Amino acid sequence: MAERARKPKGLTLRRPERADRVLEGSLFAYGTLADPRFVARLLERPIGAEPAELLDFLRVEPVGFAYPVVLEAAGERTAGVLYRHLTEEDFRRLDGYEGVGEELYFRERVRVVRSGARTPEPAWVYLPTAKTVARFAR
Repeated sequence: MAERARKPKGLTLRRPERADRVLEGSLFAYGTLADPRFVARLLERPIGAEPAELLDFLRVEPVGFAYPVVLEAAGERTAGVLYRHLTEEDFRRLDGYEGVGEELYFRERVRVVRSGARTPEPAWVYLPTAKTVARFAR
């Protein structure tokens, strides 16, 4: 029998907001999308990535779940990569991959710090929906 994943104390699940109003910008990636070669194939174009940290989120790898997720956790930092200058078409493809239409993940504006920088900047990140969290909380 699989062990039940428990949400670590102090972590919160964000509720989706409508991200489809702003479709260009930067994306912070922490899981499968942190591989620039994979993302380049997905977007069908070369793309550069730079190291960055997501502020106030913690990466967790739930037992029995195939992918890591990040959950809001004040004061925590999650390492990953930042893709900049993404287009509306890029986000359409990324949303499809992440299951946004199936309500598995949603895009949220967050604060990230690029490696060597001191000032946070905004970026999008894919966060799990309550539907996704329920899958690994069984």
